[in-house]
Amino acid sequence: MSTALILGVDVSKGYGDFVLVDAQKQVMEPRFRLDDNRLGHNTLKEQLLVWKKQYGAKRILVVAESTGGYEDNWLRLAGDKALVSFVEPYRLNAKIIYHEYEAQRRSSIDDGISARTIA
Repeated sequence: MSTALILGVDVSKGYGDFVLVDAQKQVMEPRFRLDDNRLGHNTLKEQLLVWKKQYGAKRILVVAESTGGYEDNWLRLAGDKALVSFVEPYRLNAKIIYHEYEAQRRSSIDDGISARTIA
């Protein structure tokens, strides 16, 4: 199994949509949604630990589009002492995401497609 996984996060006010892919862009975990609150953050933390073990991941990149701060709570989670050794946060410029949509000839139909494109 791949040693690196990428968690694409499409953030919105109050929640985030997530899709986990491997380095070859194969979906490992389909889209799921978590609220941007303590319960949602704890759920994501637990899930990251499960994926590390389940997939033998040496690195999990958490990638979010820069949206003016909505992504901050999700990316800050990477600094948790249980995750800091293998989770890496990345913030992408919105122009990069736009050009990726164009390259993939996708139109953003739903948050799941957005999360996958970000990944």
